Amino acid sequence: MLFAHEPQVREAINRRGEAWRIRPLPRSPEEMRRLIQTSPVAVRGEPIYCHCAVHGTRILTLAKFAGLARMSNPDLRLHLAEIASLAGNRNACGWPELALFMASGEIRVTDVVPPNLESMNESMLRQRMETFVANWRPRHPLSSTTTTSKTVAGGIKCIAS
Repeated sequence: MLFAHEPQVREAINRRGEAWRIRPLPRSPEEMRRLIQTSPVAVRGEPIYCHCAVHGTRILTLAKFAGLARMSNPDLRLHLAEIASLAGNRNACGWPELALFMASGEIRVTDVVPPNLESMNESMLRQRMETFVANWRPRHPLSSTTTTSKTVAGGIKCIAS
């Protein structure tokens, strides 16, 4: 790519969903860790998502979602509404706006946020969140005590024990 160092060119490439052309996929474990540490992005609130440069999808991990419980009630409601607004949408390249990291097919982004979010009081909202996290954990490969592996975006195989 010519002039890929120019911010306007990089922005145009990102908008078209072709970031993979200027950001190759990580190959070593250290490159993978560095990519994960440098990819947090925010939409309106805190940077709770990891950005997949290849597809433009925002990825929500179980740890980041569970961490929302430490927020104040207004901030929690803001982030859950944000998650709800991203769920089910597709970006300009046709990929999901939001994906749950390494969640089984039984768990969907739309399961994260109740449809009656606005009418729920704070204790009901927090209880719903705790229930969702508890249901996500048993199916999450990294929460298991046995060795499992799963291929994720970009053909990267994740192994957990």
